[in-house]
Amino acid sequence: MAFTGGSLSADVNVPAGYCAAGYRFVNTATGQATDMVPIGLRTVALSLELGGDQPRETTQGRKKAA
Repeated sequence: MAFTGGSLSADVNVPAGYCAAGYRFVNTATGQATDMVPIGLRTVALSLELGGDQPRETTQGRKKAA
């Protein structure tokens, strides 16, 4: 992710569940990078998705094969 001047934030899409986040800075011209800085473990309780008008298939009401 490349940030524009004056903005150090970005939206990311993640599924509901547990996410471990961290960051590092990289000089793309030289390949030099800082060590990874962990931010921590977070729980994502609600995940929204843009687009797609087809309902997802669920297992409710589905019978097991005999």
